[in-house]
Parts: sequence; C-alpha cells; structure tokens
Amino acid sequence: MTFLNSFKFFLKESSYRFYHLPRIGSLRKGSNTKGVVCICYLTSPFLNGFLKARSNEENIKSIVGAFIDLGYEVDVYDYNSSPKYHIKKKYDIIFGFGSFFKYIVDYQNKRSFDFKSISYFTELPGEYTVEIERSRISYLRGKGYKVSLAKNSRGGHFFTKSHHIQSNYLIFTGPDRNLCYFDKYNFRKKIAIQPSILELSDLNLRVHRKENSFVWVGSFGGIVKGVDILIDIFNRKPDWSLSMFGLDSRDKKAFLKKLPKNIKNMGFHSPNSKTFVDTLSSTKYVLSPSFSEGSATGVLTAMAYGCLPVVSSETGTEFPAGMPSIYFKCDQNTEKILVDIENILLEFNALPQEYHAYLSIDSRKKYCQDSFYKNFSKSITEVIKYEA
Repeated sequence: MTFLNSFKFFLKESSYRFYHLPRIGSLRKGSNTKGVVCICYLTSPFLNGFLKARSNEENIKSIVGAFIDLGYEVDVYDYNSSPKYHIKKKYDIIFGFGSFFKYIVDYQNKRSFDFKSISYFTELPGEYTVEIERSRISYLRGKGYKVSLAKNSRGGHFFTKSHHIQSNYLIFTGPDRNLCYFDKYNFRKKIAIQPSILELSDLNLRVHRKENSFVWVGSFGGIVKGVDILIDIFNRKPDWSLSMFGLDSRDKKAFLKKLPKNIKNMGFHSPNSKTFVDTLSSTKYVLSPSFSEGSATGVLTAMAYGCLPVVSSETGTEFPAGMPSIYFKCDQNTEKILVDIENILLEFNALPQEYHAYLSIDSRKKYCQDSFYKNFSKSITEVIKYEA
C-alpha cells in the first residue's frame, strides 16, 4: 500500500509531531530509513487539512509520499519559514524552494555535509518574469494603465536565482522545451515533469458549447498573463464572449474598469463549483496570452472540462494527440495576434464535436494526482541515483 493511497491511515497511525506552523516534524515510514529529507514547500495543508482547493496542496502530499515510499524520513518546512525553526540536524536531501531552502542549503554547505539539494520550480525563473514585467509596465503605462512592479509584479515572489545558486538539481513542472530557461543556473541535472490539476467534477454533457465563447482561468500576475491583450482582442471582436475566472484583487484595480461588455469577470470559484463547471462545459475555447508560465494549470483545468486551448507558446501547454499543435505569439500587435487566433480557430473547427469529451478524458488522465505521484517518484529516483 503506497503512502499516497494510505495517507489518512498514515496520519492516524504513524508517530509524528507537530511543531510551530512553519514546520511539520518527522513524517516517517519506519525506523530503518535510507536517510532524512528536508522539504521546503507548504506546511499549512498538514495543519488545516487537505481541502482540495489548490493543486499544490495535493502535490505536497504526493511529494512527501514519494520520499517516504522510497524509504526516507521527512521533515516539512514552510518555504518562507524563519531560520529559528530549523532543527539542527543533517539532511541527506534538501528539496524545494524559497528563502528557507537557501538557508538550509547554505547551513549544510558551511559544515561540509554530504547531501543532495533539489530545486523545485513550478514557474519559469523569477528574474526572467521580472524582466518581461518591466518592459510590459512601460508599454501599459503608455496605454493609460496604472501598474507598477511594487503592486502588480508576480516574478520573483517564489522563485529567485539567489535562492538556488548552490543547488545541484532541478525538478520543473512543465514541458522539456522550457528547461532552457534554467541554463544560467548551475544544475548538474534538470528534469521536467508534467504538472497536475485537482480532481474535478464530471463534465456537463447536457449543455451546448456556444460559438465564439472563451474562458480565461488565471491568478495574480495580470501584467505577465496578458490581461490587457484580452481587453484589446474583445474590444475588436464584439461578437465573441469571454468569461474571466481568477482575476486577483490587485489586478482588478489595474484592469477591471477597462473590461468591455463582452468580457464578464466571474470572480473566484472552486474548479468544482456549479458556476465553474457549467460555464466551462458550455464554452468552446480557453484563451491564454501569457508571456511567462511553467505550465498554466488554469489552461489544463479548462482542457479537463473540454475547452480547446487557444494559447501563446509561453503557456507551457502541450497538445494531445489529434489536435493541431498551433500556438500564437503574444509579443506582437493585436491585429497580428487576432490573425493567428483566427487561424487556430479554423484548424480547430475541423475537429469533430466529440473531441471536447476526448480532450476532457485525456487531460484528466494525464494530469491527475496519481500521474504526478508516479512521475515525481521516477524523477526523484533518477536524481538520487545520479552521479555527476
């Protein structure tokens, strides 16, 4: 019985201790362990319960489970934990990201400990995203948008190069082609794995998918996610409609007043809520003009509800079998973007109506938590065995 399948049983029966919020202590499978792993990621799900509201909460369960199933004892720290919560002991593997990841790697290097450090990125490098944001802010201000790095920047909040200078290995959730963005780092080995999405409600097959209907599923980072491009597109296409989910409060101040009537701000909804399910089940396309993504899980979630992906090449989206693999470039003027999008729609119109259901089934299978667990376990095993 794997840890992932017996997680509730493990929490009930296994001996482990809760420390302060930034740390969960010594989750372990047994006394005969291969070593001790320090994970710098999330601790809140262990304390507040796994609410199945975000995929990263499920991912931390799979990550902890993979190490335990491989025979390791595991300590889990919050990625932004204070060094004062560090339990002074040697770790054989340090995994994760954030300021605490940097601290613990530096701590062990100063003491010449023998260990492996594995950086975990779910986005492209923060410095790359900030560079894009700087150039886009200048452009947006020229169009009358009130934006700034201080208020609207997403880059660098979680993944900064300074935290990973001394790290040896990389596991990245996204396509292989995006590993090139990490060439400036000193990783001995880089591995890309597929991201995951939440377990979702059944697709509503009773509703008709409306023509020229689009959905955007996003989060904080409207500058780099191209919200202004959405506004420009739908101003030019009044017969198209867009349902927008996940526009952050910080981005609302910059973009909300400029939304045309054919863009509806839906607010935040659980991916399993009736509003979300019914909207996406009746929508033909998911649209994402993002400039920087590891792999846009909002796009993957919409695909799992059967929405055809009309996305920029920077979203990290991979197309399933039978679908034309066509991206558009968002670093061009709106007229050229529209031409590219309309060409993509022509290609998609040749797909049979049943393809929406096929896409839903394929995406749910490919990006389910069980697949993530298996891919992560395989990758971690590869890193553990790797000798530079």
